Amino acid sequence: MKKLISVLLAVLMLASLTVCASADAFTDGDVVELPLPEVGMTLQIPSELYCGEGEAGGIVEVLIAEEVGYKSGVYLTQLIYSPNPDVFEAENYAPYLTFICLRDDCDQAVASDPEIAEMIPGDIYELTTAGRYSHYAAIGTDSYPDGFTQANINEYQSFLELADDIIYYASYGEPEDPYAEAVGNVVSFETTDLDGNSISSADLFARHEITMVNIWETGCGACKGELAELAEINSRLGSMGCGIVGLLWDSDSQENIDEAQQLMREAGGNYITLCSPENFDDLFQISGFPTSYFIDRNGQIVGTPICGAMVDKYETAIHELLSGGDTVKGGNTAGARPFSAQAGAMKVGGKAAPAANSGYQIICLDEDGNPVEGAMIQFCSDEMCQMGKTDEDGIAVFDSAPGHYTVHLLKPPAGYAKDSTEYEAPELGGEVTIVLKAA
Repeated sequence: MKKLISVLLAVLMLASLTVCASADAFTDGDVVELPLPEVGMTLQIPSELYCGEGEAGGIVEVLIAEEVGYKSGVYLTQLIYSPNPDVFEAENYAPYLTFICLRDDCDQAVASDPEIAEMIPGDIYELTTAGRYSHYAAIGTDSYPDGFTQANINEYQSFLELADDIIYYASYGEPEDPYAEAVGNVVSFETTDLDGNSISSADLFARHEITMVNIWETGCGACKGELAELAEINSRLGSMGCGIVGLLWDSDSQENIDEAQQLMREAGGNYITLCSPENFDDLFQISGFPTSYFIDRNGQIVGTPICGAMVDKYETAIHELLSGGDTVKGGNTAGARPFSAQAGAMKVGGKAAPAANSGYQIICLDEDGNPVEGAMIQFCSDEMCQMGKTDEDGIAVFDSAPGHYTVHLLKPPAGYAKDSTEYEAPELGGEVTIVLKAA
C-alpha cells in the first residue's frame, strides 16, 4: 500500500497543468483544446486561463497523465495553480482541479483508501460513466502552500469560479491503451545471441507457449537490478511451457556485449540473451528500459508490453494469457513519460499552442558552448530508464516528477566521443548540462 501511495503522490505531481490568471472564461468561445486520450478525457481550457511562454502570470504545462501502476484501473490528472511556474516546488502551487478515472474492476478497497483520499484535495464528485470507466473530479483545496501571499490566495479563489465550466465542457471516455496496437503483430527476425550463435525468431518462439522478451540495456540500473529475479522467474516458467528471452538493445559494441555477459553471469542468468536485430525499430515500440513483450509460439504479440522493472507482475501476466483471459494491460511506471509520447495536439483559436514547460531538461553542448543535436540521453529512476534525443537546441526533455534521477549519454552523435559519466539530476527538477568532446 505504501508503494502505491508513493506512486499516486508522484502522479499527482506529474499529471498536471498549470493554470494562470484571468477573468472571464467561455465567453468568447476561444479555448485551448487538450486531448488526453491516455486518461480518457479532452479538456477545454478557456484561452484567458492559458498564458503562453513568457507571458505574465504563468503558463500551461502538460506533463504526464496516465494509469497509476500495472492494471490498477486508477487514472489521475491534475490542474494546478502556480503564481510562479518557473519554480516547481511544493510551496509554489496548489491543486486546482483533480480528475480521477476508475475502471469498474479496479480494487475498490484501494480506490477508497483514506490515505489515498487525503492526497485528493476537496470533495470528490462523480461526473459520468463511459463504458467500464467512471469519472470523478475534486475542485480546489482548503489549504495553501506556505509560499502563497494573500494576493495569490485571492487570485486562486477567483479562478475556482471557472472550475465548474471546465468540468462541464470537458468530454469523457475510456482511456486508451498506448500499446494496444501492438497486440496481434507478428515478430520475425534473424540475429545472434551474445556468444555469436545465429538465432531465428521462429525457432526461438516455437519452444514456448509464451515467451517474454525482456528488452534492456547495460546502462539501465533498473534493468540490471532485476536480472537475478528474472532468472528465478524463468526457472518457474519452465513447468508452464513458457520462458524468458533477453534482448540487449545496446549490443552495437563488443564492449557492451562483454558487459552484458558479465552481468548475466553474476545474476545467475539461465536464459538466452539476444543481440538487437537490424529490424528492431520495426518490431518493437519502446519508451524506456526495461520493456517486456509477450509473444506466442507463432511469433504473435499476445499482450501489451510492461514498461519498467515490475518483476512481481510478469508471472501474473503470463498466467492470465495462458488462461485465455483478457489481453494483458501494461502500464508505465509512474514518474516517467515516453519521450516520444504526446498528450495530444493543442490548439488555441486554431493556432498551435506554445510549447509546454517540463520537469527536467538535459542540455548537450560542444566544447565551444554550441548546442549538440541528436545526442541520445538516458534518464533513469530506480524502476525505469527513459530515452530521449536532443533537439536542434541541444535539449532533451523529461517530464518527470521531482525525485532521484541519474543521467548519462547513451549514444553521442557522429563526431563526438563517448562519455560514461553518470550525472545526478536535481531532485526538484531543473537542468543538467553535458559537454560533449570531439571524437
